[in-house]
Amino acid sequence: VFGSLNFYYNFSNHFSDIGTAPNVIQPGTVNPGHTIEVVFGTAFALSDRMSMTFSYTGDYTSQTSLKFDSGTSQSVIGSDTTTGVFSAGTTIVVTPDVNITTSVGIGVTQDSPGVQLGVSVPIQF
Repeated sequence: VFGSLNFYYNFSNHFSDIGTAPNVIQPGTVNPGHTIEVVFGTAFALSDRMSMTFSYTGDYTSQTSLKFDSGTSQSVIGSDTTTGVFSAGTTIVVTPDVNITTSVGIGVTQDSPGVQLGVSVPIQF
C-alpha cells in the first residue's frame, strides 16, 4: 500500500503582452494556479519476476489570474481543473538489470485525459 500528498507551487511570470485585443499592448503578470495532488494505491507480487500495481491519482489546480500593469486584475474563468486517473500496471523482470513496466490509466473526471498508456524499460548500470 502506498500514498502521497503533493503540492505544486507555480511561479508568476511577467510578459510584455497578456491582453487579448489585437493591436493593443497590455503588459502584465500571469499567475498560474497551484496544484494539490493525492495519490494512493497498492502493489503486489504475482511471482518472483512479475508484479502488479493499482493506483488512483487525483488533483485540483486553482484558477490562473492575470494582473495587468495598469493595476487591474482578473481570474481566467474555467482555468481551474480537477483530474482523476485510475491506473493499473505490470512490471516484469527480464534480467536482474532490466525491467519492463507497462501501465494503462483511465480518466474519471471531465478534465482528465481519456486514456493514458505507458511503457518504460528501466536499465540498471
